[in-house]
Amino acid sequence: ELEFDAEDSFVTNINVGFLWKPTPWFSWGLTYQAESTAHTEGTFNLNYSDSWASLFSRSDNAEVVNVLNAIFPKGVPNGRNSESGKIEVDLVLPSHLSTGISLQLTPNWKLNLDIKRSDWGSWEALELNFDQEIDFLLLAQNFGSEGGSTTLSLPRKYETVWNWGVGVEYQYSDSFALRMGY
Repeated sequence: ELEFDAEDSFVTNINVGFLWKPTPWFSWGLTYQAESTAHTEGTFNLNYSDSWASLFSRSDNAEVVNVLNAIFPKGVPNGRNSESGKIEVDLVLPSHLSTGISLQLTPNWKLNLDIKRSDWGSWEALELNFDQEIDFLLLAQNFGSEGGSTTLSLPRKYETVWNWGVGVEYQYSDSFALRMGY
């Protein structure tokens, strides 16, 4: 069981947008939010089951450990019940594009139509970078894991998505409007 807590208190990004209103009854807006990456830092705690720890315990199973060392040349875990330390995680905040129109149908009723695109496909994997060798990753290297013993890469397989929205607004008074949308 892996738990981690990481944060980045300052992430820069670029957002641009505009609104074009050529007539009182029609307006069109467009916004773009650029992709950015949050370089988070924090701590982790990794707990192993008792059966995992006892299997690799150097004092309890010296023969088993010797056999495992011969089978797995890249290393065998130490048989600890838990590991903790510092962690770094880069979180991709994908780009977003949004556009929509607004039609003033009557003095009190407005119709809004929107379409949005989120580029989640740009986030290929969540990479956890540990400040030390991790027992589980040490063993995983023997089975083709390419992250080494200090990096865990979790493929995300996200896709870029489009979605739409529609909404209506009823302007009850100058200071009060009711909105509903899907």
